[in-house]
Amino acid sequence: MRLDPAHFRFGVGNAAPRTPFALKRASPQARGLAACWPLFAGPGLGLRDLSGNGAHLTLGATTETPSWVKTAAFNAHALDFDGGDEAHVAAGNIGALDLTSEITISVWVRPDNLGDANGLRIVSKRTTVGGSDVYALFLLDSGTPQVWFRIGGSDLVWTVTLATAVWHHIAATYKSGERRIYHNGALVASDTQTGSIATSTRGVYLGHREGETRYLDGSLADARIYGRALAMREVRAIYDPQTRWAIYREEAVPRVWPKAAGGGVTTRTGIGSLQAVLQHQASLLASTDAALRAEAAVSALAGAALAQIASRNASLELAVQAVRQAQADLDTALIRTLGREAGLDANLTVQGASQRSGALDGAIRRLNLLSGALEAVLRASAQGSAALDAWIALNLAGTAGLDAIAMRRGQFSDTALQGVLRATPDRAAALDAVIGLVISAATSRTQSIGARETVAGGLRGHVIPSGNRRH
Repeated sequence: MRLDPAHFRFGVGNAAPRTPFALKRASPQARGLAACWPLFAGPGLGLRDLSGNGAHLTLGATTETPSWVKTAAFNAHALDFDGGDEAHVAAGNIGALDLTSEITISVWVRPDNLGDANGLRIVSKRTTVGGSDVYALFLLDSGTPQVWFRIGGSDLVWTVTLATAVWHHIAATYKSGERRIYHNGALVASDTQTGSIATSTRGVYLGHREGETRYLDGSLADARIYGRALAMREVRAIYDPQTRWAIYREEAVPRVWPKAAGGGVTTRTGIGSLQAVLQHQASLLASTDAALRAEAAVSALAGAALAQIASRNASLELAVQAVRQAQADLDTALIRTLGREAGLDANLTVQGASQRSGALDGAIRRLNLLSGALEAVLRASAQGSAALDAWIALNLAGTAGLDAIAMRRGQFSDTALQGVLRATPDRAAALDAVIGLVISAATSRTQSIGARETVAGGLRGHVIPSGNRRH
């Protein structure tokens, strides 16, 4: 495709927005829209009217139809007409398109033929009776190439030889007393015209006039109709590469890569659709719940151990504080994670999904901190209290996993937990396995701990509250 070097340079705002996208209603370009057809989006979305007036385009059922082509100028699609007997592209009889006082037609067109004596229609709404147009923008060549803007039976004509196979932005405006044609943001023709615009029960057509030939030979990329006459600066903004797409807002959520902190395990997940992101969101919440259940079990075990030695070793107070701080931090991380759910459901973005992943990372890191705190507690206990050694030997000797803790004098760390996580593909199932191991051991020793307190040095049990926690 040949480009106009004066107006199209890549990387200066020419690339059209990527799908999915929506109309940015706060944009000044959206004010007064009667219809907005983003043809550059291709099949489906390209034929939708984004103005909210329901003027969606349909393709007529004939043997020939316009084709969707890729255009390098906008790095997007365009709807291409070959000038033959093609299916029409029409919006139907929509009340919002019966404009009686003011109108603006704005369109990107790439002509392959500069017209004939009948006039090749770019945009047309025909009168209810008769062969004229209520309003129309078209190319005509009866010896001299011209661009025509018709209001009722009167025409404003701009004589010009447009470059073919090159994209042009053409806008035509009318309000009582003034009619104008703009080309690439510049005013090129005007005249004095008064009166109201007639209404019609016919539809609006692109690339064709209803019931007749007048078939466009060229491509259209973005077409809009306004119910008001745009000022020159507004027309220029639609053409300007820096602002031409300001009316649209991209909403794509391409990929999310959450990273888990436990044992250096990293999960890389590509998400290509909103539905996949929501499913991944549910998975993250389930993993968070599992992490919290494991944290609660480990916290209870740490609390029981700390209660037995706190009175004999003042230095263990630092470990107690560390456990409590880790619990509070984890509680805060969970509240923030759940608090973002409503916002993420309403308008899911890459940043929102990444924040949820970060919250999960924080929860898992807090679990590792708790495990490390427990390791410090047991190690300090083994070094500083013979009575605690006896208590561990008598109360934890019955379970194979806890036997290892007693025999290795508190060398239990998050190594075992990391091993289970690496061995089990599903992190939630891995955490459930750890929970089962801890809870089973704690349950089987609950009664024997009370019976053997005397043997363990007369120490009384005390459980450190794990804090309020939401699951």
